[in-house]
Amino acid sequence: MESAVLEFWRDYLESLPQDLNQQPKAAGVFKFGDSKKLADELAALVRQGIKTATCSALMGYEKDKTPLPQKGDLSIVLDGSGNPVLAIETVSVVILPFNEVSEQFAFEEGEGD
Repeated sequence: MESAVLEFWRDYLESLPQDLNQQPKAAGVFKFGDSKKLADELAALVRQGIKTATCSALMGYEKDKTPLPQKGDLSIVLDGSGNPVLAIETVSVVILPFNEVSEQFAFEEGEGD
């Protein structure tokens, strides 16, 4: 992790209650979306509490041989310029076909589509 991300993570850890049983570890660092503008917009929606869910294509994880997210994972979200702006926690992981995604989940994605 680059220095800005490490500093952000240290500041996040210092903000946590001192009585935690173990030190949390960052599971990943990523940007939402596929452009600078979209990454900035989606990070802002998360910060505002509008975007509370996200999704990815399973085949992307399989192709890249990347582990699936796990409940309890903590991740650092970057803005479109690559600056760390948020720490988020994965609270659940559900695998299902696209045509079974609920309207509620689509609403929680917060992107209005």
